[in-house]
Amino acid sequence: MNAAVEETLRSGIGYDLELPAIHADGTPLWINTRSKVVRDASGEICGLRGTLQDITQRKLVKEQLRFQATLLNTVGQAIIATDIEGNITYMNAAAENTYGWQAATAVGRSIMEITVPDVSQSRGVDIMGQLTKGLPWSGEFAVQHSSGRIFVAEVHDTPILNSAGELIGIIGVSSDISLRVQTEQSLAQSKERYYTLFKSIDEGFCLIEMIYDEHEAPVDWRFLEVNPAFERQNGLYGAVGKRISELAPNMESHWFNIYGEVARTGEPIRFQNETKSLGERWFDLYAFRIGDPDNYKVAVLFKDITENKKVHETTQATSQYARSLLEASLDPLVTISGNGKITDVNEASVNVTGVSREQLIGTDFPITLPTRRKRALVIARSSPKVSCAITRLPCAMLVVRSRRYCITPVSIKTVAATC
Repeated sequence: MNAAVEETLRSGIGYDLELPAIHADGTPLWINTRSKVVRDASGEICGLRGTLQDITQRKLVKEQLRFQATLLNTVGQAIIATDIEGNITYMNAAAENTYGWQAATAVGRSIMEITVPDVSQSRGVDIMGQLTKGLPWSGEFAVQHSSGRIFVAEVHDTPILNSAGELIGIIGVSSDISLRVQTEQSLAQSKERYYTLFKSIDEGFCLIEMIYDEHEAPVDWRFLEVNPAFERQNGLYGAVGKRISELAPNMESHWFNIYGEVARTGEPIRFQNETKSLGERWFDLYAFRIGDPDNYKVAVLFKDITENKKVHETTQATSQYARSLLEASLDPLVTISGNGKITDVNEASVNVTGVSREQLIGTDFPITLPTRRKRALVIARSSPKVSCAITRLPCAMLVVRSRRYCITPVSIKTVAATC
């Protein structure tokens, strides 16, 4: 301040300063001091005349406003303030980036002109009508960029009231959510495709949450989701939300171990297994973990193969029985497919021909069935292992030449088989 006084006395130009000061009671304050020179009759500076004003409150308000402006400019959301007519009075940096307008250009113009596209004008008028009544509004709203690009924003508009409860302005906070909307639409489409597949597949599907005891051993699971085929495949009804221990109390422990291992390691597994607790059913299953390991969720795609299993076991038993009959015979016996290929031979056939079973299987059998005159036509075919001469023989006899060229008479018996 001394420097200001000296400069004023030297130049004759007064000063206007805002300075920090200390009150007599020790309280800090701000003062505004103004001064100008006093001249004598000859025009020479003879003194100073000035005023001193406490501007602490004004200074605090100004600093608060500056802080608020800085704070608003650091916010990632667009903030726009308008007067009661809808003319813009303030726009932060995020609003400039979001809408493509500079604050200096936008201030003073109608917000309906700056941010609201033609497709949203009618709805915008309705929202402004609500705000002018002192009622806030929030929702998703189609807005526009200065380039003309229209996008969806999430908007929260709040009326500003003075101490008398009178409307003095409106402040709006908005965020560009076009990416979120696009993602939600993509997810909805993906979910729709998933549920279409989920409902239409023949295989049963369930999403389960594994349950562990205090020793972290898997002891149960809860059904979170099932598809329509689930009930058809395993006979469990109303499973969602229930534990398997409620629906099948005697469920074998190996099921808990298998699914618990999938939940723990994340390694998927395809397997077949039987459960007597569901009526001695066999299932073909594929189990895989869903989500994070801590969720303990396992998805299971499965199909009841009980009937197939029974057919396979019956076929296997029949095949074993037929094989045992084939080997029990001391006569050479051969089974032949519909296209004339040898499918199996017994040990006697191997002994007669001198050719191993593995070599005979798959070769042509050069004999036609007997005619009504009970004669058989034996057709010689080129074979590196067995050959027969072209001749007419009684249907009960066939001459077989082994690889050692020994001629062996063999009786022929044909048996019709149905599959």
